[in-house]
Amino acid sequence: MQFAVLLTWFADLGSPENTRLFHAHERHMVKLYQQGVLQAGGPFLDSAGSLLLLEVPDEKTVTHWLGADPAHGVLYRAQIHPWQNVFKS
Repeated sequence: MQFAVLLTWFADLGSPENTRLFHAHERHMVKLYQQGVLQAGGPFLDSAGSLLLLEVPDEKTVTHWLGADPAHGVLYRAQIHPWQNVFKS
């Protein structure tokens, strides 16, 4: 099942601790991508947040992966939406 996850960033990345957390977030996303969980993702160019497209069995798994991200709840909050890719390449 596919999910779209909208990340809303609410913390300033200028502090050393937040920068460390952001880099940990990046490493976590790379791991998800390498495992085939993260299909696509990145920031909106208007700084409105980020989008993740995940392929997982259920929403509980999305919640698990977000909970394993050290930046979740500290630097960003997430909205999870079931998603269907109609136009596949």
